[in-house]
Amino acid sequence: VRDKQVWVAGDLTYASYTDGRETSYLNCADSIGGFAVTRDGQRAVLGGRDHLLRTVEKQNVLSQLATGGGVTVVEPYTAPFAGALGQQGEEVFMYGTDTGEIGLVRFAPGGAGELELLWALRDEGESAVNCMVAYELSKDGVNDIIVGRDDGRLQIFRPAGDPTRPAEAESKHDEPKGAERATLQFERSVGESIRAVQAGVVSQPGYDQIVLCTFSGNIVSFSTEALDEVEEGDKMQRSKAAVDADGKAEQMEQELARLQKQVDATRAKLEKAVRSSGGQVSSAGSGIGFRQLQVCARLSLTPGDACYTLSLEMPIAIHLAVLQSTIPFSLVDSERTDHSLVVSQIAGHSEDRAYPFELVCRCTEPSKRVQLRLRTIEGQYGEVRCTVVANVEPKVGQQVTLEVKPLSLHQQRAGGGDLSGASLSSVQFTGSFSLYQVHDWIRTCLPDVPQNPTSAVDSEDVEGEKVTRQLWFENVLTKSVLIVRYCAGLAVIESDSVSTIAIMREVVSAEANRRKVAINIKFSIDPKSTPRFLRKLDRRLHEHGALAKQVELVEALREITNEAGDSSYLSKEHRAAMSQPAPQAERSSSSTGRRGELDALFGVVRDLYVDAQKFDGRDARNPATHAELTDILHHYDFDRLSAFFTAAR
Repeated sequence: VRDKQVWVAGDLTYASYTDGRETSYLNCADSIGGFAVTRDGQRAVLGGRDHLLRTVEKQNVLSQLATGGGVTVVEPYTAPFAGALGQQGEEVFMYGTDTGEIGLVRFAPGGAGELELLWALRDEGESAVNCMVAYELSKDGVNDIIVGRDDGRLQIFRPAGDPTRPAEAESKHDEPKGAERATLQFERSVGESIRAVQAGVVSQPGYDQIVLCTFSGNIVSFSTEALDEVEEGDKMQRSKAAVDADGKAEQMEQELARLQKQVDATRAKLEKAVRSSGGQVSSAGSGIGFRQLQVCARLSLTPGDACYTLSLEMPIAIHLAVLQSTIPFSLVDSERTDHSLVVSQIAGHSEDRAYPFELVCRCTEPSKRVQLRLRTIEGQYGEVRCTVVANVEPKVGQQVTLEVKPLSLHQQRAGGGDLSGASLSSVQFTGSFSLYQVHDWIRTCLPDVPQNPTSAVDSEDVEGEKVTRQLWFENVLTKSVLIVRYCAGLAVIESDSVSTIAIMREVVSAEANRRKVAINIKFSIDPKSTPRFLRKLDRRLHEHGALAKQVELVEALREITNEAGDSSYLSKEHRAAMSQPAPQAERSSSSTGRRGELDALFGVVRDLYVDAQKFDGRDARNPATHAELTDILHHYDFDRLSAFFTAAR
C-alpha cells in the first residue's frame, strides 16, 4: 500500500488499484509465490510456481526470466548508496525458490522491462526460501541479504563487490553461478520453519536486530549488540545477556502464574463434567473447546539428491509420526538427517500388508519438526498418509495425505533445455478431448504443471495444429528430457527415455478410459534413443559402482583391523582407503540395506530394458535374461551392457 495505491495478489490473479479504481489485472497460469512493485508503481515483478519471474505492466507481461525452482519470495533489494542502482531508473530485486536458490535480478538497460539475472546461488540443503529481507548490517553502503528457510535456518549473505553488476556471461543452460558474488556470513537454525523475518533497530538504540517468526508463533531475535559485556550501572556486575535473561524470567514467572490459574479452572470444569456424566465426556458436552492441531506437511523434490524431502511440522512437540504409502519408497540416508529421530520401518512382504511402505518415526528429543528423505520409483504412483501424534496428554493427532505423481522425479525446466545429440522418441494422442481435459491428464502424470493451460510463447505447429501449451521437464536422476506439447484434440510427448514414453502412454490411456474418452495412440521409437540414453548413464553408473565397491572394501578392512587391533600388515593403498573414505560413496551405496542411488540407477536400466522390449513387441519376462542383466550391472561394463541391449533386439 502506498498512499492511494494498492497492489494485491491471490493464488492465480494479480491486480492494482488507485483511489479505489482498478488499474491493472492479470490472470496467471500458475500460483503466484510472491511479488514486488517498482518505486514508481508502474510495474511489478511476479514470481510464479512455474519457475518464472514475470514483469507486468497493467494487463501486459513485458518479459519472463527462468529460475531454478518455483518462486516463493520476491522482494526489492534497495541499496542505500547512490551509483549504479540509481542510474537510468534501474531497480534490483531479490528472489528465493522452493529448491533453495536465491538470486538478484534487475531491469536491463533500455527501459523495455526486460529482466536480467545478476547472479544466483543454490543452497546445499536445498531447503525452500520462505522469507527474505535486505538490510545494511555491516554499515558499509551495501545491503546484506537475510534469508529465512523452511528447515529453520536463518542465513545472512554478504554480496561481494557491486551487487548490481551482472556476473560473467554464461549459457542459459549452465548452472547458475553466485558463490563468487555472495558469501555466507552467518547461519543459525531455530529448529522450526521460519515464516517471516525483518531487520532494524527494535529494542536497543544504536544496535540492529533481526526478528523472525516461526511456524509455531515463536518470536526470535538476533542482535548486533555485544551481550557478553557488563551492563552499565548494574551493581552485581552482570552481563547484558544475564540482565536481559533475568528480566525475561521474571516476566515468564508472572505469565506462568496467570496460565496456571486458567489451567486449574479448566481442569476443575472438566472434572465436574466427568463426574456428572459418569465418566463419559466430550468437548461439545463439557463446553470445553479443544483446538484442532494444525499440521504443515510438505513433500518436495530435492534435485541434488534425486529424492523427495518429507517435512511434517506442528506448533507443539511431536511424539511420533506414522507413514503409510500405497507405493514403495526407499529411505535415503543423508548428512542432514536428524539424528534425534528413531526410524523403524515395518518389515514383511508388501502383498501381506495393505501398504507396501510403512514406517514409524519417534522423537527422542523435543522437536516440532520431522524431516525424512525418500526416493520414489517412476511409474508407481499413489498416496502417502502421514499420521502425526502430538506429545501431549491425552494423545491427539492428525492425518494428512500427500500425492506422488507417476513421473515424480521430473522437474519443470522453464525456458527449455539443450537437445544437441539427443534422440527423441514420441507418443501422440488424438481424439475429441478438450484442452482442459488433456491438461488435466498431464497434471496427473507430472509435478510442477501449472493449474491453467494458458498460451505458450513461440510454440510450434504440430500436425498442422497450433499447440496451446509447451512444457519442458528434466529427470533429476537420469538427466533425461521430456517435452510436452498439446492443444484441444492433440497431445505430443517427446523424450530421450523410452521408459518415460511408456509411463505417459499408460497413464494417459488409463485416464482417458476412466473418463470414457476415445483417443487414438501413435508412437514412434527412435532406434538410437536407447543406446544414447545408456551412454548418458554410463559415467554415473561407473562412478557410483566404483564408490560402492570402495565402501565395501573399507567396511571389510575395518572389520578385520578391529578384530586384530593392528593395521600395519595392510598395504599402503588399503591404509589410505581406510583413513580417507569417500563420503559420497557412503551416500551412494546400500551399506545400511536401504536402496541407494546406485540401486535406483540399476532399476532405471532394468525398466528401460522391459519397456524397450514391449515397444518392440517382445516378451521381457524371461528370468534368465534378467539374471544376466543384473550380473552385468553388478560387474558394470558399458560394452557388455550395450551388447546386451543390442542382442535383445
